[in-house]
Amino acid sequence: MYNTEQHIRQSLDSLLAQDYEHFEVIISDNASSDETEKICVEYASRDSRIRYYRNECNMGMAWNANRVFELSSGEYFKWAGSHDYVAPSFITACKHILDTDRRVVLAYPLARVINENGETIRDVVSEVIDTRNLPTFSRVLVVVAKVFHCALEFYGLFRASALRRCRPLLTVIGNDHVLMMEISFLGAIALVPEVLLYRRDFGPAFTEDERIATALMRLSPVASKRRNVRPYWELGIQHVVGAWRLASLTKKIYLVPLVAHSYYSRWYKQLKRELRQPYSLEEFKEPDY
Repeated sequence: MYNTEQHIRQSLDSLLAQDYEHFEVIISDNASSDETEKICVEYASRDSRIRYYRNECNMGMAWNANRVFELSSGEYFKWAGSHDYVAPSFITACKHILDTDRRVVLAYPLARVINENGETIRDVVSEVIDTRNLPTFSRVLVVVAKVFHCALEFYGLFRASALRRCRPLLTVIGNDHVLMMEISFLGAIALVPEVLLYRRDFGPAFTEDERIATALMRLSPVASKRRNVRPYWELGIQHVVGAWRLASLTKKIYLVPLVAHSYYSRWYKQLKRELRQPYSLEEFKEPDY
């Protein structure tokens, strides 16, 4: 979380209004320079379920997201975007699936996309997946070959024991893709067919190259000094590493090559582009949020 004074109250109010009450809210403030700290301290003083931590400097989104999971202690875990908000039944609906089906390791709902002012941009995000009743290789390949908006699943409710078997979020573009692939080795992703998540889409318009560079610099502050960066090659390597880590011994021999082939087939144009012309992040402006 960083400089979210405009929306943090609505985000926290929606979490505290859940009809399931037995949870903790862990806030890790990435050295915000606005009124975010003041607001969070105010909320923590009013509700004992909130624990507020502040970093001395901005550690990047990946480090900050990993930290809140490390500080958590529950059977289930969810990340919550400080610009977004959720419906009162979010936890109950997702928890019901996890409680009743041990094969499911992640449950998430449909989402509506809103702008900075809360006005609807898209009623329902159309891309959804549900991998229940699929074998392991199909679950994994669905994520690698098809899924684009991993943010929807990323903000769902995880089975914490499965999430701990995955690697922490990496400082590569598409780190949520890597996580979704790894979690799919361990169980199914289940969809709650209700709009319970409200994702805020705002900020300046970027070219594709600016989007990639900005995403990398938000993930890690030191990324702005990198030259000759090939982000989709890095992402592909991490897919292969993740598949090798979590595939059983008998499945490595065919699953790892399948992951590599599916990834290349999907992103080959971008991969060829990066071979010819890698990115130098020094050429791009560092993001201020």
